[in-house]
Amino acid sequence: MISRRRPSRTGEWLGNDDFFSGAWDHLDEVTAEGLRLCAELGYPTTAGPGKFLRGLVAAARGEVAILEQLSEELLR
Repeated sequence: MISRRRPSRTGEWLGNDDFFSGAWDHLDEVTAEGLRLCAELGYPTTAGPGKFLRGLVAAARGEVAILEQLSEELLR
């Protein structure tokens, strides 16, 4: 479990490993938890790596609508 006090980079590291090892479903779980905590605790800029990793998976899966949404969120 990621710290409730502030989002840690643990989820980012796990997500990187999941992406390169092909564990994309687990990446979705890990980044969903991290993004939820970023929103809940008010750390929107810390959410960037999680959105980026989800975007990589969306691109690899050909999920254009999800990729476009994440791209827009990252550019804000």
